Amino acid sequence: MRGVRMRIRAARKGDNLELIKPVVAKPLKGYNILLSFSDNPSKLFVYNATKIINQIKALSPLKNKVLFNSFKIDGSYFYWDDNMDISPRDLYRYSIPYHEWLQKHNCQK
Repeated sequence: MRGVRMRIRAARKGDNLELIKPVVAKPLKGYNILLSFSDNPSKLFVYNATKIINQIKALSPLKNKVLFNSFKIDGSYFYWDDNMDISPRDLYRYSIPYHEWLQKHNCQK
């Protein structure tokens, strides 16, 4: 067990996101994370963590890009070694499709 973890949740009544887990995660430029989820592993999403890092004091150490890029996935956990994590539910709910992120940032695949 990793000890006590801070949970960041934005629960919405009636959703079934507890069963959906991140299966792949890779850092992108800025504070963006490329993700795929257990409900459709071939579909890619991007989660932008900038807002949450700036709003929640406990996550401010993640402004250090080396620390930010050291995240891990372990079963249903998406976390950093410093007892910080983001719930899979929030990753799923607040991410956008990868192709939309590419278009928004004028990037090539």
